[in-house]
Amino acid sequence: MSSSQSSEASSPGPSSLGTGASGTGQQRPPLNIFPQPAAEDWRTLAEKALKGAEFASLRSETRDGIAIEPLYPRAADAAPIAARSGPWRIVQRIDHPEPAAASRQALADLSGGADGLALIFTGAPSAAGFGLPESEEAIATALEGVELPAIHLRLEPGADAVQTARRVAALVAKKNLSPADCSIAFGIDPIGRIARFGGDISSVDFSALAVLLRELETAGFAGPVFEADGRIYHSAGASEAQELAAVVATIAGLVRGLAAEGLSPGEVLPKIGVTLAAGHDQFATIGKFRAVSLLTRRLGEVCGVSDFSPRLHGETAARMMMAADAHNNLIRTTIAAFSAAAGGAQTLGVLGFSSAHGLPDRAARRYARNIQHLLMAESGIHHLDDPAAGSGAVEALTDALCEKSWPEFQAIEAEGGILKSLIDQAFTGRIAEARKALLEKIADGASPFVGATLYPNPKEPEIAVEASQIPQQSGLLTPLSAAEITALTANEKVSA
Repeated sequence: MSSSQSSEASSPGPSSLGTGASGTGQQRPPLNIFPQPAAEDWRTLAEKALKGAEFASLRSETRDGIAIEPLYPRAADAAPIAARSGPWRIVQRIDHPEPAAASRQALADLSGGADGLALIFTGAPSAAGFGLPESEEAIATALEGVELPAIHLRLEPGADAVQTARRVAALVAKKNLSPADCSIAFGIDPIGRIARFGGDISSVDFSALAVLLRELETAGFAGPVFEADGRIYHSAGASEAQELAAVVATIAGLVRGLAAEGLSPGEVLPKIGVTLAAGHDQFATIGKFRAVSLLTRRLGEVCGVSDFSPRLHGETAARMMMAADAHNNLIRTTIAAFSAAAGGAQTLGVLGFSSAHGLPDRAARRYARNIQHLLMAESGIHHLDDPAAGSGAVEALTDALCEKSWPEFQAIEAEGGILKSLIDQAFTGRIAEARKALLEKIADGASPFVGATLYPNPKEPEIAVEASQIPQQSGLLTPLSAAEITALTANEKVSA
């Protein structure tokens, strides 16, 4: 699947590129008046800098074995493929266990410029030991004073996902709001829940999910009901292609399960959103976010649904957040947020820099918001549709990730679908191998974390948090922890 072939978006016109005729009828001068160097000119300069070393020494590989070349020509015929046009929504996590404190979080974030909230409930795969109770009272308290039609609301429910969705829908009705005016993603991911905590296939009640989908659609809610959440797999050590394959397989599993309840792919696919983890490997993250647009579009075609383009949410990756020298996390989250935005994320959340220590405080939450404000106000990347389009390196990586992840998705399907593959330890086993390889790279110094595994700070500052870190609950896919990473040294080997 070539990104240049698969995209149905038209190329930007001359006016949007700043060339062509002006409003006065005069020809504008070219933007670049300097001679354009050829690839051989760049190679000559690179070889001079190498001082005798082989040019091939500049080549590298991603965790999926994708070759990264030192030089790429411009992909002149590429067209935008990322789903977002214009600014993204700045989404802040609301995960304080006390509803009144969660309300203060929400109002402070919205007054500070956020235009989206993610309610993280206790027991959610993403809750990291915290989270809001799933009661009607807790939801009402947390959202007190919030103008729901003015924001995007994202739910990340726990074990009581169906009832949590109904409670939020009931709150909208109680406030006499039109569901069509509310942007709400209900975030139900029963497959991801099994991936994180374990369980069996029978624990997914597709009948109840079908009833809920029909209820919400009848009420007038237009947003996605279900979510294919790649963060669960990424946090456990999955590679980029494995995370993408898990997302596509989750969508396929939801379509298959709900088809048995009388719902067609055309009814189900528009009700599924996608979430990806944004890591600090800039190009890998941009390529991954772009690739998911191509992969989901292809899956839609296989299901007989054209132009399937799910809402894409990104969150900076939990597994890159270090407790040691925690302020370095600000650099990592800035790179990750930029990459997700450049890759087309429509909504984006940034973890507080102190999240490896516990529940981020007001200052850390402000930094998380302001990273996104600065990216829009200073870099202006939201002014371009798919700003990475046309970059030879990014286009090649996007295509290669599609080519790597689609066979992994096919393997999952051949193993009986994602639920069976997870429970039978097939896909889970491959993620475990990827996790082990990642830890070995960290231990060998090939994948360092500044301030943690490289140049550790001998005078650690005290980090203020709302509540101390809670140990992660073990399960089928247990997240990598900062302690597990920082315990590695260059001389240690990871046990099998």
